[in-house]
Amino acid sequence: MFCAKLSAGTSLTLLREERHVKVCNTKKAIAAQLGSYTEFYEMLRARREHGGNDLARGEHAPLLREFVVLGRYVTDQFGQCGKLNRELFTDEDRAAMPAVMTKREYDRFFKRYVFPRFPEDYYSDQEGVAGMSPPIPLPPPHVVCARCFGWWALDTCHDVDATGVFERIDLTPYVGKTVREVSVLFSLATDALRSFADPITIDNPTHRFAVEDTSEEDTKKRLRFRRVRSSRPVELDHVIQPNDSATMLCYRFYHGDCFKQLLAEKAIEQDAEDMRGYKQAFEEVGFEDVRVARTPLPPHIMAWATSDEDFAEEDITPEDIANAFKYYRVDAKEGSFGIFVAAYGMLDIGGTGLALKDLEPEYATQVPPEMQWAAPFTGEIEPLLRLQTLLLKAKLAQ
Repeated sequence: MFCAKLSAGTSLTLLREERHVKVCNTKKAIAAQLGSYTEFYEMLRARREHGGNDLARGEHAPLLREFVVLGRYVTDQFGQCGKLNRELFTDEDRAAMPAVMTKREYDRFFKRYVFPRFPEDYYSDQEGVAGMSPPIPLPPPHVVCARCFGWWALDTCHDVDATGVFERIDLTPYVGKTVREVSVLFSLATDALRSFADPITIDNPTHRFAVEDTSEEDTKKRLRFRRVRSSRPVELDHVIQPNDSATMLCYRFYHGDCFKQLLAEKAIEQDAEDMRGYKQAFEEVGFEDVRVARTPLPPHIMAWATSDEDFAEEDITPEDIANAFKYYRVDAKEGSFGIFVAAYGMLDIGGTGLALKDLEPEYATQVPPEMQWAAPFTGEIEPLLRLQTLLLKAKLAQ
């Protein structure tokens, strides 16, 4: 840590002066830490720890100043670090930005050069991560890309994406160690950044702890009752016991291209899972020889989507629409139809010869003429049986 240990008699004035040096609170001090990725990360970490201490003490006048660094990162008055939105800033913007800018300098630059391009089309000049955001939106120098296991450099660390989730960790391998020791061991891992959730809670199914609680039904009388559970909050000196487990925050970091590949793979896996689910739903009500495949949007749905007034006004392209929706073609012994997935799934009976009024009479009266191809798809048995019956009748009538 960069912060010095304090004696009981340390004056607040001296403390403030020391912190300004230790936590890099000037443009010159921050610029001096831009020689390597490790130095840069440690500077951000020191500011984060210091700012977190201010918040914990309830200080209303934080000591840190806000800076924008390398045209990509914001470190604020509480030491929190954010990333500037990659979609708002061009390479030319960043080339024109000094390595370290004060908040006032950055605000002037943004209003003059960036805001005119996006007067109404941006929500925030900073971006988040998938899931929960890590304390610093950059990987510690010893943590590798979770996909390719590659490292990071100061000139490429901006191209990083992170995911944050809660994970249940079995602590049995650490029996006999304290929570503090386990926390240190996890901090050395290179595959991800892990930390115990706050407050630290240990769960052990073989133990039962009586907990005194307040009745929610009668808070005036403050009635209390005892309930039993298998988890309890602990301190850092708690010694891990057999069958102990805990919830930990887990952050994984990816190079930009690696993250895109990960998302593409997950989308393929999700498609496969969805298609299995659709196939099973139809087979369970009696459809035979069911085959489900992901296909492009058919012409009649594309025509409907592009006829919306917002389509022309917001410069939406057919490619945008194709990427925004999913479409699956279902071929069965009874006939062929589609599943159109937007905010929710709909059956596409266009081209089947079926009429919506026969499949969903009440619903058909509420749907405009241009959407008479769309029927609700809830997975319920009765509508699917009606669909099967109508398809068979249409097939026999051919």
